[in-house]
Amino acid sequence: GGGDAVADGGGTDDVVESVLGASAHPTLTHLSWRFRMWYSSPPLLAAVAAPPLRELEAGIRDACRLDVGDRRPFVTYSCHDVTILGLLYGVGASFLRDREEEVNGGDVYGGGGDGGGWRRFWPPYASTLIFELVRDPHRDFSSSSSSSSFSSTGDRYVRILLNGAPVRTSRPASRDVAISSPSSVAKTGSTTTTTTAATEEEEGGCYLLRPEEFGELVDDLER
Repeated sequence: GGGDAVADGGGTDDVVESVLGASAHPTLTHLSWRFRMWYSSPPLLAAVAAPPLRELEAGIRDACRLDVGDRRPFVTYSCHDVTILGLLYGVGASFLRDREEEVNGGDVYGGGGDGGGWRRFWPPYASTLIFELVRDPHRDFSSSSSSSSFSSTGDRYVRILLNGAPVRTSRPASRDVAISSPSSVAKTGSTTTTTTAATEEEEGGCYLLRPEEFGELVDDLER
């Protein structure tokens, strides 16, 4: 039967690859749409994204209490692709907005340059989502901090990286802050010094959140 033909080879591998390739786009589109509908529900998104984001926020809060020269904690979590997707929706990743756009010069899924935004995005296999506490030694906003819990975080920001690329959030956040590019980051341990300046208006979103703003983001999810 058909199963024997596949097992015997004879060009059937090409047929299988062709069928799988043809089904990739509709499958990806369906999954992207289905989970977007789920994560568009505030209670469901809060249930999925708020607890891990709150745990990350607590770790950031603890790290901000350490002296600059102290070693920062490095914590690794393992999760499913749907959890990564939920976290990206939770932080308001700009490429998941309704309009179609490209990320890093191409499709956010890693394909061509046709854009597609959320319609084409699914976290690739072995994706990494990093929440990194970075420091800008040239700025100090500690005197204007609105939260006593973060009274010493004026020169620190939270940067989110998806597979090594900065994630731009659509949440209101720090204005006119120094923003790191992959080629201009200088690291000492897990402390990062930012050296490239850009504004939110130039980039169309926020690449960096002050720690208290990250906490407010989680507060919004939990409301």
